[in-house]
Amino acid sequence: MSFRACTLVLLLLSPIAFLIAGGNGWAAYLLGAGTSTLNLWAWYALIGLAGRVSVETESPRGGTLLVFLAFLMKLPVVVALYYAVNRVGGGVSTCFLTGTLLVYLALAGWALGKSQKPTLDSNGRPY
Repeated sequence: MSFRACTLVLLLLSPIAFLIAGGNGWAAYLLGAGTSTLNLWAWYALIGLAGRVSVETESPRGGTLLVFLAFLMKLPVVVALYYAVNRVGGGVSTCFLTGTLLVYLALAGWALGKSQKPTLDSNGRPY
C-alpha cells in the first residue's frame, strides 16, 4: 500500500465521519488524523536527529530544539484534544479516535507494503 493510497483512504472515509456526527464529527476526525500525522512526524524527525548526531562530529543546529519539544509535547496535546473533543458528546469522540487509528493503520499498511520478502534457508523456511 503506497502513501498515496493511505492518504486516499483517509480522505474517502472523512464523509462517513460527517454522516455519523455532522460537522463536529468531521472536524474531530480530521483533528485526530492531523494530530496522529504530527505525532508520526515528530518520531521521524527525532529518529533522523539521532541518526545525524551519531555520525556527525558537531552538533546538528537546524530545528533541534523544535524537534525535541514536538516529541515531548505530542502525547499531552493528543490527550488534551481528546478531552476537548469528548466534551462535545455524541459520536464526536469516536470520530476523533477513528481518525487517529486510521493514520496508524495506514502506517502499518505502508510498512508492510515496503517490507521485503523473508530470507529463506536451504529448506525453504524463513529465518
